[in-house]
Amino acid sequence: MNRHSSSSFSTVVLIAAVSGLLSGCITFQSSSLPRIIAPENRLSIEKVLSGKTVWPGDELRIEFTSTLKDANLELKGKIFLTGGIQYFNTITDMRVELFFTNDDGHLVGRSLLYSAGYRVPADEWGLTFHKRLTLPEGATQVAFGYDGRVQEGGGGSFGNSENGGTDYTFWYSPLK
Repeated sequence: MNRHSSSSFSTVVLIAAVSGLLSGCITFQSSSLPRIIAPENRLSIEKVLSGKTVWPGDELRIEFTSTLKDANLELKGKIFLTGGIQYFNTITDMRVELFFTNDDGHLVGRSLLYSAGYRVPADEWGLTFHKRLTLPEGATQVAFGYDGRVQEGGGGSFGNSENGGTDYTFWYSPLK
């Protein structure tokens, strides 16, 4: 019986090692590929600087103004929850990123634009941002991406999907 268990254990270890090696190779290869953002997901920096800009995502709408001085881009704005998630009572977590591309849509940089605290109740949502960012070399366009989770109901003031509540995970990536 020990021989059978030892053989099974060796097989499991071998499979795990090969899987880890293959996933490492796949990760290495995919990270070296160019990251491209489709034209319909990009806003020219020139347009963004022309006044108030509205970016209409499926779950988030971002309204902002921006200025550019030398290579420093300043953005001020507000994030609005849309698409039904505005009715949840808690943001479990949420991140909004700004992506920078060149004229061809190749990613040249990215920056965290907004991050919500953990389990923020609806009456404390302050979804505003004010960021000063250095414009990456070659950047001529921007795009937005986000991910997060909201909760409603269940036990406690924050909601809890394990106690009869519900949660919803949402995300959007402009990368192809």
